[in-house]
Amino acid sequence: MDKHDTNRLHIKQVDVEKIPLSPNKVLYHISDRFLINDLDDEGKEIWKEVQPGENVYLGQEHLVFPPQIFFGNERITLSAYDVYWAKTFRKGFFSAEKRVFCNQIPFRAEPGTLTGIMGPSGAGKTVLLNLLSGYICSPRNYGQVFINGSYDVHKERRILGRTIGYVPQDDTLIPQLTVQQSLDYCFQLRYSGVPNNLQQHIIEDACQKAGFSRESLPDLLAAKIGSPDEKTLSGGERKRVNIAHELIRHPLLLFLDEPTSGLSSVDADTVTQSLKELCTRTNITIILTIHQPSRESFDLLDRLLIVNQGGNLAYLGDPQDAVAYFAGHAGMTYQARQNPAEFILRALNRWTASLAASNSVTALSPEKSITEAYYRQPGYFSFNLTESLLETLRDQGMASEALERLAPLKNRRFLWRSEYRKTLKTALGQGYDVEQREVLRQVVQKGHPVRLSDIHQERLRDIPNLSTSFFQQFRVLFRRNRSVTHAEIKTRLFQSFQPIAIALLMLLAFSWYSQDYYSEDIFARVGCYFTQKVKQGQQIRTWKDLPIAKAQAYSQPHLMSEGAANRRAAIFFLLVAACIWLGIINSCQEIVAERTVVKREAKSIVRIFPYLVAKIIFLGYICLKQSLLLLAIIFLPNMLLTTERWRPLFSEGFRNLLLKFQLFPKANFFYGAAILAILFITTCVASWMGLGISAFAPTPKTALTMVPLLIIPQLLLGGLIRPIKDIGRPESIMLTPQAFSELRRHVPDTILDQLQDFKNRPFAREHDFVVGIRSRIGDNAMADYRDMLVEQARVTTRWDRALFYAGGLHHLMLQKWAFKALLLYDSLGRLRVLKKIVDFDRYREYEYIQFEEQRLVEMFFPVSLDSAYYTAQEYQNFLADFPDATTMLQDIIHFDRVGNVSLQLSDLSERERQALPRGSEDNILAHRAPKRQIYALLTHTFIIIVVLYGFFVLVPTYWWLRKSLLT
Repeated sequence: MDKHDTNRLHIKQVDVEKIPLSPNKVLYHISDRFLINDLDDEGKEIWKEVQPGENVYLGQEHLVFPPQIFFGNERITLSAYDVYWAKTFRKGFFSAEKRVFCNQIPFRAEPGTLTGIMGPSGAGKTVLLNLLSGYICSPRNYGQVFINGSYDVHKERRILGRTIGYVPQDDTLIPQLTVQQSLDYCFQLRYSGVPNNLQQHIIEDACQKAGFSRESLPDLLAAKIGSPDEKTLSGGERKRVNIAHELIRHPLLLFLDEPTSGLSSVDADTVTQSLKELCTRTNITIILTIHQPSRESFDLLDRLLIVNQGGNLAYLGDPQDAVAYFAGHAGMTYQARQNPAEFILRALNRWTASLAASNSVTALSPEKSITEAYYRQPGYFSFNLTESLLETLRDQGMASEALERLAPLKNRRFLWRSEYRKTLKTALGQGYDVEQREVLRQVVQKGHPVRLSDIHQERLRDIPNLSTSFFQQFRVLFRRNRSVTHAEIKTRLFQSFQPIAIALLMLLAFSWYSQDYYSEDIFARVGCYFTQKVKQGQQIRTWKDLPIAKAQAYSQPHLMSEGAANRRAAIFFLLVAACIWLGIINSCQEIVAERTVVKREAKSIVRIFPYLVAKIIFLGYICLKQSLLLLAIIFLPNMLLTTERWRPLFSEGFRNLLLKFQLFPKANFFYGAAILAILFITTCVASWMGLGISAFAPTPKTALTMVPLLIIPQLLLGGLIRPIKDIGRPESIMLTPQAFSELRRHVPDTILDQLQDFKNRPFAREHDFVVGIRSRIGDNAMADYRDMLVEQARVTTRWDRALFYAGGLHHLMLQKWAFKALLLYDSLGRLRVLKKIVDFDRYREYEYIQFEEQRLVEMFFPVSLDSAYYTAQEYQNFLADFPDATTMLQDIIHFDRVGNVSLQLSDLSERERQALPRGSEDNILAHRAPKRQIYALLTHTFIIIVVLYGFFVLVPTYWWLRKSLLT
């Protein structure tokens, strides 16, 4: 703190500044507020808030708090001009109806005044209040609202929002919190680093300003807010608690939408009296809509604005003059015992009906009907025939006779452009020439409403950045989310029960699943034994080799048939599906359930980014707990059987029972931790999808109905029901006439003549096409022309291409990527799948069915794990040993920056692999590194999951929240 020569106080803009004034007196500077902490005569702590212009003594020195160190002015004046808002409603497909809710209404509210907005139902009172407060605005509509003649409310709402308070008609309280908790979080979002005793004083002071007595505060603050149906707070108390939330932020301009609706007459009068006392005591500006106040509440209003149907202005002025004004125009007599507000609305309806019946002016065109009211309030008019305007007409050549006719209208003010233009034309008459008409047109065009933003007024100072930091808001919002969840005991129990129930059902459904395909497993292992002997060129003697193959099959539990592999993959698939369900169902109502609260906060102090980040992190915390519970139950039999301290506690029968429920018999701690990490990421990303639903859904019920639209495609396109590797290329196998024309350049006509029966004949698979062609032209011709025939037979139609691209939707499925990640990690172990290959083209019967080892992930995804890796020196040695392989491998070799080499055998056809030099294929297979490939694919999968859903879910969610909450 430093002092100026004028003894005015100059204080830096910091979060909290503590300034000692005397041994027992301390001045606290909090953003734009100043409070003094002192001791009374009895030694009790007291607080006092410093007002602009108030004197404070620093020792013997007299200091003055100028208005400049507050908002920039002592209090706020609101001015509005030409406020208009309309909306088009569609009526079917070919028609629409435009409805005007606010028809060019002027407005002005002075500091320390309580202004009421009245009117019949549907007249547009709430729309006008929202436009004045900046709560809604549309670039398609026009109208200007200014604070202190300098700050545009619609353009600078984020800055002015810290000074504007708004209490909507709907309840904007979080029902799970207590009043104390709700006010604490509201305060901490506005201020940071405030001592607890000072925070509590400001909260209690706001409650007292809202109309609560000091004696009732302990019970009030300890009460749970609850829903309106729970009746923990009365209707009047809920309204005043809503007001207290806004008063905590120290607004200088307060808007309230129907604060007395749904209240008894006593509660309504209490709320209005509290607002009037607040105006008088703090000199702030309060504007409220009120439908039909009692006589007591009506007498408390300082200013009154009445809106008629169609959003037209019907009255603007002193409330006490409104009764006589409407009584005179409606031809009614006011009785002293009548409620003035009720009488005014009845008179307005009667006046409007009489105007409509006379056809002289419609009820939606108040220019003539309220001219008298305009003349009594000249300060609110936008059009003015000033002396400077007459001089402009004279300079532009207007005739002196015309100017004389305009002289009586000098300084007369008009609200409507149409009335302004009509009055000028009437005064000038029809006798002016074309040139004068053009001059008049230019003048009328320039007669726009007064735009205070164009007036070069010197601002006392720029508004400081009074908002708390990102991290402060994030911490407060995270703690608020946690408090809301902890207060909902049933919700917490349900969140814990879901993963436990899912895990128990999975254990029951897959108990002893390894025995489901036991015979098929033994058969596949025996077949694999004979397949290896055939590949090695050994002679098969069934009577001798079969007992050996059976004995070996019983000792190979790591080899499983395709049926057993499908059953094991189903466990991973359902784990992923359960995590997606948990993530989406946890978050699908998070935003939409508190939309009214967030919209009010976003208009003032809360930024969207920390709000969204707090939701994401908190949901991640819930996802972690649920993923832990799910896997803890799944791996519970493993833990009980493998822990030496627990095994002696169970009987043999119970241990046998646990063996049935072991879904992963050989799993260890690291295996479980890796599975947990994958499922946790999946659940978190699924919660992002739920947040997206919650942001876009208009109601909580709609959000719930949208959940199946996300879950069902995940199940259908996730990769288990239809493996991704089986989704083929967008082509058919068929020899078309164009293919025959192309083949005649390279294939003899004698061969093509034998294939005429295959013209325009489609084949489902390439193998069927090759077998059919071989049966006609023989093996020798087939060996020479096979590749050429297959290439020309591939045909891609529009429908094939459309189906292929539609099938590509699986790339957007979280289920697919998470399922692939689990299978990739599971493929790191010794477990192998014996894939059955049926080929009737072989000559010997025992070669018709063969078995080939592959990893589990290769059954469902087009993943090849046979890449070989060489260092630069190792590859030079390979070329020295097999020089003939250089030409054949040059298309599948990839070099990195340091000269290391990687190649993948799957890029070679079966024919090319057979043509490799003897021993070279074994050398390549010896350099395979499947684990290295799996880790690379896992990293690639995680990056795709986070980037894909972060970009396509979180970014649109953030954009929509900004659009829907801030505009």
